[in-house]
Amino acid sequence: MKNNFAEKIPSRPRNLSILEVTSTTIRISWQEPERKNGVIHGYRVYYVYQNQTLLHLPILKSDAIQNSIYYYTLSSLKPFTDYRLIVAAFTLRYDGDASEAVIRTDIGGPSAPKFVNLTCYSEDALYLAWRIPAYYYNSVNHYIVNYRNMDYTRSREIRISANASIVETSVVLQNLSMGSSYELKVRAASISVVNPHKVILGPFSDVKKITLLANCDQHQPPSLYHHYADYDLIVLAGAVICCFGLLLVILAIVLWKKCFNTSYTHEPDAINGHHHDQKLAQQQQLQQQQQAQQTQIDWKPDTNGVIQTTVPVTKLMQNGNHRHMAIDGD
Repeated sequence: MKNNFAEKIPSRPRNLSILEVTSTTIRISWQEPERKNGVIHGYRVYYVYQNQTLLHLPILKSDAIQNSIYYYTLSSLKPFTDYRLIVAAFTLRYDGDASEAVIRTDIGGPSAPKFVNLTCYSEDALYLAWRIPAYYYNSVNHYIVNYRNMDYTRSREIRISANASIVETSVVLQNLSMGSSYELKVRAASISVVNPHKVILGPFSDVKKITLLANCDQHQPPSLYHHYADYDLIVLAGAVICCFGLLLVILAIVLWKKCFNTSYTHEPDAINGHHHDQKLAQQQQLQQQQQAQQTQIDWKPDTNGVIQTTVPVTKLMQNGNHRHMAIDGD
């Protein structure tokens, strides 16, 4: 009776295998445990990455066929990431021993390159250049340039070898038709780390358009990169000019206040000085008039025709002396 309730745990699943790996999925398979030790109800699949353990939904057993093979695909994984996979059978009461495998997902495609130059090279050729993708896994191995004459629907592609150490890549497209408009785009590609014969493509860049003219470099920007750089310089120059203008305005206000205060302070002094000079001149003129009145001889005729005058005291005294002398002499 005790042995009927004392159910032992199942052994680990057999032949855990990695069937297919992409940048976001891992497909696996396994077989039933060698020792079931009870009725197996299903399997649990765990995966561990970056110290996180996640459990997928339990996989229920759908048949009772001996030695059947089970398949499962883990999805929504991260590119170029190591995962530890764990598979274990479970019975009604217990989880069995687990089988494990460690695998790295494949790389993802690089991000889109960015055009930095698109212009005419000659009457039948275009020159274009682009920068390496901002994001990529492991390496960038190829660039694919897609271009199309806009008068036609069919496009052409050329493949260029790439190196992650080279920041900027350029190419000349020849044998084009002068006077025609073209649209161009470029994408990067990386070789799979799981299958060396597989190339993983990234998204295309933004589409650029250009018309091939005799002097098309005069009609098209010589460099999109330089165009952005010139725009940055214009913004910087504008900011410097604004700051300089504001500084001049502040300086003008300070000087105006200083001059206004100086003129306001000196103006009363100048007015007072002018009044003082006028008063001094009036006093001098009055003194001159008084002196003139003191020395002036007033002529006043009487009724008998005799002119009467005032005689200074000194002259009067002198005349008195002469008179006394004359009297004494008499």
